[in-house]
Amino acid sequence: MASYSSEHMIYHPEKLRLIDIISVLIFRRILSSSKFIESHHFNEDKLGNNVALPNLITILTLIIQKILGLLYLPFKLLGHVVEFILNLFSLNGGIFKLLLRIVTEYQKTSSTQAFIYCDAPTNANLIVVAFRGTEPFNMKDWSTDVDLSWFSMGKMGRVHLGFMKALGLQNDKDYIKGWPKTYTGDKVLAYYTIRDQLNKLLEQNKGARIIITGHSLGAALATLFPSVLVLHQEDAIWKSIFGVYTFGQPRVGDKDFGIIMKENLNEPLKRYHRVVYRFDVVPRVPFDDRISQFAHFGGCLYFSSWYKGEVLEKEPNQNYFNPLYIIPKYFNAWLDLSIGIFAGIKPGKDFKESLISILFRMVGLLIPGLASHSPRDTVNVGLTST
Repeated sequence: MASYSSEHMIYHPEKLRLIDIISVLIFRRILSSSKFIESHHFNEDKLGNNVALPNLITILTLIIQKILGLLYLPFKLLGHVVEFILNLFSLNGGIFKLLLRIVTEYQKTSSTQAFIYCDAPTNANLIVVAFRGTEPFNMKDWSTDVDLSWFSMGKMGRVHLGFMKALGLQNDKDYIKGWPKTYTGDKVLAYYTIRDQLNKLLEQNKGARIIITGHSLGAALATLFPSVLVLHQEDAIWKSIFGVYTFGQPRVGDKDFGIIMKENLNEPLKRYHRVVYRFDVVPRVPFDDRISQFAHFGGCLYFSSWYKGEVLEKEPNQNYFNPLYIIPKYFNAWLDLSIGIFAGIKPGKDFKESLISILFRMVGLLIPGLASHSPRDTVNVGLTST
């Protein structure tokens, strides 16, 4: 057990240099020997022939993360400015309070947010846990989405390190130390806070069922939260879970992790549904990397055309860079823009989109698949499915 618990591979994009890129791509240095990678108890050779050779996807991912890191502060500021313009003075209380808020936000190191609500103030039948997704202007969130770093949870397989840290992981090299069943520290950690609150609500609302959901980064957390419940054998909460519903979910673990979660979520009265819209880039990340081997588990509810849904084993273009999908991706980007402009004319006012939403769809003309990640499409999927 100890050898598995310490197995990990952590990528440090901030340490990536031009000479590292050249040495890996041209001189074919083994990735795990590079200074920007920290690994332990992991042998690349056991994964098969040529796995230790340069991995273009890995280097490209690290370059993207490095760029996102450089863009973090300017985009954080831009996000506050856009939010201020949209909400005017009503939510921010004036320009001086806005500036104070910006300074305060820069000082925050934890941004994981979740909302818990019940269908009734007393004797509730349903409890919903909704994890907040990737903030559009938060480059750290986007960097976490594409990160390839992982660590082993023993028999449960490998899991995404960044997402687990967002939940409250305390040690990024040993899951036993990282996830103590009883937490006695001073920090407010998402997993422990939500777990304690759910136990209280279940005591107050006997027989209530729980739905866990989220979009983007929130979808990843919604999938991983139950895995820690399994680890800690939190039977009261686990037996009350009705389903896990995710939208635009990135990959969160390897095939071994998927097998364990699929077995648990396939218990009677439990549901796991992963919704993917068109060529949304986020369900295709972390990118298809031969070392990390992240993979989705279960099928997916795939929506295309005018929110036409179908159940698929795997979504099309799993590796976002497949050249066969270049034309379809750009075609669908133009189609999505047309839907955004004319949505309110035929289907009804519920589908009418704001100028900001339409401008975001225009980003998809440059980076196809990015605009398909919009929560607007998640809402439209719900409207057409009811």
